[in-house]
Amino acid sequence: MKKLLLILACTLQYVNAQNTIVGEYISTTKNSNGIKLFFSEDNTYQIAVFSGKYKIVNDSLILENDSKENSFNLLFEKGKKASNKLIIKATPYNYYSLFNTEYLGVQKTENSEIEYKLFKDYFDENDLEEYTESIYKAVENGSKDTENTANNPEKKLSFEIERAYALYFVKYKEKKSNIEKYIIPNDVNSIDVTIQDNYLSDLELSGKIENDKSIIFLTDGKSPISFIKKSAVKKPEFVIPSTKTSEKKWSFPGMKNLDDDYGYDYDSTTVVVDTAVAYTSNDFKFNAKVEKNFKEALLNLKKDTLSKHLFVYYNLNDKKAEKNFNDMIEEYNMSIGSSMYSEYDASYDNFNFYLATKSDESFFKKKNIKDKSFVIINKEGNILATSEKKISDITYSLIYDSSYIKGKLNQTENSIQLANSIANKKTNIPELTKTLNSNYKDFFTSNYYYNNNYNDIVETKTIDTEVMSDEASVTVDSAAAAYENNDFKYYKSEISEKLLAEKLNTIFEYYNSKNIVNNELITILIGEISENHTNFNLFKNVNNTNNKQEIKYINYILKYNENQKNKTKIAVFLNGFLTQKETNNPDITTYNAIANSLIAYSENNFSIIQAAINNYGEQDSEEGNKLVDLYYNTLVNDKPIFENIDTQFNNQSADFDYTMDWAGFKNQINALFNEQAWNIFELKKTEDFERAIKWSELSNIVEKNNAYSLDTLGQLYYAVGRKQEAIAIQTKAVTVAKELGINSEEFEEALKNMKK
Repeated sequence: MKKLLLILACTLQYVNAQNTIVGEYISTTKNSNGIKLFFSEDNTYQIAVFSGKYKIVNDSLILENDSKENSFNLLFEKGKKASNKLIIKATPYNYYSLFNTEYLGVQKTENSEIEYKLFKDYFDENDLEEYTESIYKAVENGSKDTENTANNPEKKLSFEIERAYALYFVKYKEKKSNIEKYIIPNDVNSIDVTIQDNYLSDLELSGKIENDKSIIFLTDGKSPISFIKKSAVKKPEFVIPSTKTSEKKWSFPGMKNLDDDYGYDYDSTTVVVDTAVAYTSNDFKFNAKVEKNFKEALLNLKKDTLSKHLFVYYNLNDKKAEKNFNDMIEEYNMSIGSSMYSEYDASYDNFNFYLATKSDESFFKKKNIKDKSFVIINKEGNILATSEKKISDITYSLIYDSSYIKGKLNQTENSIQLANSIANKKTNIPELTKTLNSNYKDFFTSNYYYNNNYNDIVETKTIDTEVMSDEASVTVDSAAAAYENNDFKYYKSEISEKLLAEKLNTIFEYYNSKNIVNNELITILIGEISENHTNFNLFKNVNNTNNKQEIKYINYILKYNENQKNKTKIAVFLNGFLTQKETNNPDITTYNAIANSLIAYSENNFSIIQAAINNYGEQDSEEGNKLVDLYYNTLVNDKPIFENIDTQFNNQSADFDYTMDWAGFKNQINALFNEQAWNIFELKKTEDFERAIKWSELSNIVEKNNAYSLDTLGQLYYAVGRKQEAIAIQTKAVTVAKELGINSEEFEEALKNMKK
């Protein structure tokens, strides 16, 4: 309200200078775009936040939205020369939000997967803290300073990413998120992002005019809103106060400072970092740690608190090895320094370096490492990756593909950790479950698809690695897995399929016997059923050939009962999985029973009911009709129909059908009831005509002006002797068909027969 009054005051200040202020004014203030102020000749004004054209079709009211706009406004800034980096500059859309509802997806090439992260996770934490403190300081000094701080382009935060083919900016909303894709031209080095927060652009209103034409029922897919004509409002006779005044800085003895309840702790000494200035200053003089002794290098790595790896150049016979090694380090230092800008940033410091000497030869020969090789070793002394590429290629990879290399090394360490966890008999069940779960996509938080995309692992060979320390030497079996378009071969633990299956069964029996619902185990079981592994095929689908075990897993998954949206997500996934089962499967009866149980589990989810109807084969089967009755009763009860539809819509799983919007959802409901009603009419099942009529009437309420569903209802009315109603509905079907350019011959023929 304070913002609205400020806008109004500014607008009035402007219009008072004019000879006449009659007309329409639009706010351009940040976060308030689209608010309109109208002055009329009769000295009245109106403030509107939503406008557009409307049309009335029968009893339906359709409102168009004039406030459609992008959620993100981007300015591409070209550089003098192409860069392998992109600088992103942005500020939150207001000073109460720190990018908590925005995501950024990076697509490296045209055909690669999109990698999403929460927008705020790209920024340096210190930058965010300093920005927040500067805002709090501005709030303390007055709202004007706050507004200037939030809108000043020089105050924008920034971060850097690897150059990408396209960026996906996402404004997350629980019902329907806005996703905007931008293909990045090669000459663009910096992108200025302005985040919009105009909620008006997302509103989609439609409504129903009641019989007395005084009440209009509107919905945007959320809570229904009712309106009444001003002339019909009976204003209560409120009691008038004896006096009415206003007082600045009002208080009373002992009044508590309200700010104390919010725990604000303002620091007047806070210095705001100007990221734009930091960017233009000299690069940070970074120097990677170069070790002089191999054993010390491993010990130093182990002591280091950072998640670093040792990068070894093993080339004993090249006289220029030292020079080439130093040249590589120099280029690497320059690249990392430019990424860090004006101060040290640990997130870029991923490697210590070492040039192998003659005294290290026995170690590398024992590991079957060829001369002229690059080797990456972790804190435990395990060899994670090797390469025999040219030093120029490796230098390029270190500079331009460092984040990719880091990700692959983390996957490799995860595999070795899993092997050690399984081999260690002292590992308890919760720890083992957590380690095993790290190899699967998190079902509850990520988009999830049934198809398996992990077919790129090639034939492997076994290599021994050992931990180099003064205390002990531990051997770990590893297998080399080569990846396309990469300069390194990464080593992954070779674990017995039989042992993995035994461990999974041990975990499963532990939780299942105690009736403990463990979400990590649910993710493992779903991942095992669908083969959605993040690293490699742990079980190689060994359990999918065992129906009895798989059925036990599914029954355990269905014990989950925490959150209805997650339950719906589970139900939709399992439903899709179960529909793949062949009819000649020896346990098909059990699988079908599970599929039917998903209806109640999902609280009568539309897509699951639709799939169950399709499974019966014949659309007019009594089993199918009972399911249609079930969904009818889900929508038609003591609550408003559209409120029930909205509940159903919000419980749809966007992870499986991200294209579904409110209009599309209503269209599918219409199709379900209309098709089932038409089948009964066409097959002349007269005993079910009244049943079909109630379905058809509902389909026409859910979606107005559908020529086909109007035709169904008209013909059903006529079939049961409701001739006048039939003619009225069929006439409307013909009119709508012509308006929409649909062939109306059959509709007209039916109407002609009704009028005989």
